[in-house]
Amino acid sequence: MTQSSSDLRCARARARARRARPQPARSRAARAQAAYPSAVRPHAHARTVRSRAAHARTARSRAAIISRRVRLAMVLAGALCAALPGFAEPVRVLTFNILSSYLGADKAGEKETPRVKRWEKRAPLVIEVMRNHAADRAPYDFIGTQETSIDRKHPGRDQTLVLAGALPEYGSLFEPCTGRAALNRLSMSNMILWRKARWQMDRDDHGTFWLSDTPGIPGSFVWADIPGSYAEADGGRKPIESRRVVTYALFHETGPKGRTGRRVYFYNTHLSVRSAAVREKSAALIMERIANRRDPSAAVILTGDMNARPWSATVRHFRGETITLDGRTRAAPFVLRDTYAAAHPGQAAIVAGARVAPPLFADKIDYIFASDDFITTGARRIETRRGDLWPSDHYPYETVLAFAGDKK
Repeated sequence: MTQSSSDLRCARARARARRARPQPARSRAARAQAAYPSAVRPHAHARTVRSRAAHARTARSRAAIISRRVRLAMVLAGALCAALPGFAEPVRVLTFNILSSYLGADKAGEKETPRVKRWEKRAPLVIEVMRNHAADRAPYDFIGTQETSIDRKHPGRDQTLVLAGALPEYGSLFEPCTGRAALNRLSMSNMILWRKARWQMDRDDHGTFWLSDTPGIPGSFVWADIPGSYAEADGGRKPIESRRVVTYALFHETGPKGRTGRRVYFYNTHLSVRSAAVREKSAALIMERIANRRDPSAAVILTGDMNARPWSATVRHFRGETITLDGRTRAAPFVLRDTYAAAHPGQAAIVAGARVAPPLFADKIDYIFASDDFITTGARRIETRRGDLWPSDHYPYETVLAFAGDKK
């Protein structure tokens, strides 16, 4: 069928009317998109990226504000509890293997390595860590150090003298691992420092015992049923590594009116680096001594370089687990808590923090344990350094503890 001329004229008139109809106003961006669609898309993408970045910055800012508020709340809560009668100030603890000033060329003796420097260079950093480095910027109550050199002939390299001189507000207790008779010769020790303004050492309840079959004999080192714990030479037995000790003391908290009644045993040690069997025997001995301490109602803190991972039998025994020792099971006579694990549930073996050019021993082998008289309110690894200068070949660790139920 052919279309009539009148129909064609009508169709053309309707088309001219549509073209003449006014169009709605469009934005510059819409007109540009219609004319050049690909030219506008990058700008839209840029706006999206900027928006996401702004949201990320806002989230980080909010997280930082919340973190600051939490820290402030902890500080205020601690100050409030300390001010109120019957409440105790938190107990701040540091453990730190400071690296002996004499350990040979591989560990900063006469030569230096990229990660370990001489004691003379490291000493200021070690002291910096010990001064007011707790999370709430308050002084530590107790500091346990390991590999702390004694050398009266060279005072600058005698780490016990250097630390005591730099921290006069702290009392100190240590014993040469080779025995008191070796005080004038080079030896190592596990040093305890305590804040004298708050704590008083019990004159009748402190000392050192040796990790051996004869813990009361100074300088002893033999575990007779573990041949690898010593060497046979010149018709006798000689140690194959440094002698190991535990130094401990009972401390009384003091206040304006004298002793408050709160008491804390502090134990500090450094276990064998060579033998897991020796470490396990040592842990069993330490736990027996803790369980049989003179004042069983006093709280307990144990610090040390255990040379053992969190899942090892040694650490599990400190946590109160039964282990197999000498071919038979041995139940733990006491229970301690790993304070770092308590503060970071599920991350005991994964230590949070940067690992940029870490010290030699970056894994978790240093610990602060505490009895259930305490609640752990914070724990962290300290990463103080100056460029490539680290204070030691170990990380220091700190813990903040609160008395559970304010026991006395």
